[in-house]
Amino acid sequence: RFMNALLAGSDELSSKLIINAMNSGADKLKLLTDVFLPTVNTVGELYSRGRLNRAERINFQSVLVEILDFVKYSIYDGEKRPDISALIVCGSEDAIIHSKMIDLSLRLENCDTRYIGNVEGALDPFFDIDFQRYVTRLWGNKTGLVILCICSSVESSLRFLYSAAHVLRSKLAARLILCLMTNSEIRNEHDFENADHVAASPLDLLLWLRDLIQK
Repeated sequence: RFMNALLAGSDELSSKLIINAMNSGADKLKLLTDVFLPTVNTVGELYSRGRLNRAERINFQSVLVEILDFVKYSIYDGEKRPDISALIVCGSEDAIIHSKMIDLSLRLENCDTRYIGNVEGALDPFFDIDFQRYVTRLWGNKTGLVILCICSSVESSLRFLYSAAHVLRSKLAARLILCLMTNSEIRNEHDFENADHVAASPLDLLLWLRDLIQK
């Protein structure tokens, strides 16, 4: 019903269906993996087949992002886990929705999350310093676990952010978990040896993070 409502242009109904499902006690991660993610994929497939034009795709993607944001601030009860923090960074426009899904999944686990957004256009020779300073000011003295997720299908952005991120292990008191999400080509072509996990799909990363948090 959610997918049909979205494609029919019923934004309000789409939001209500997701909110009602989450409030009903349904498995929140399954709603993301079995309802929301297939809808995102369907929008992409319809565009690839020429059944949606660019304006329609942008509109549907914007609605999906708005719903994710609405759910994030409607469901979250403000009780944060003191032992797990998470930072989600997006490095390409096409990864925005997926990175927001990762952010929401961690927020639903009551992790203390920060979503930086799409930094692709801000990358320059000094951004790594800005990025590292931001993280160390935020969580430099924190103990426990800090999860840093980088989502990008652009090789240059992913490699830049990865290089800036993995050196934070020596700058944080907490244990840093570094995970990447990209496409299978980039994952297979490069050895991200300092990453704890490299996912080739949002589903892979969502499930891996769930298992990590529930250990």
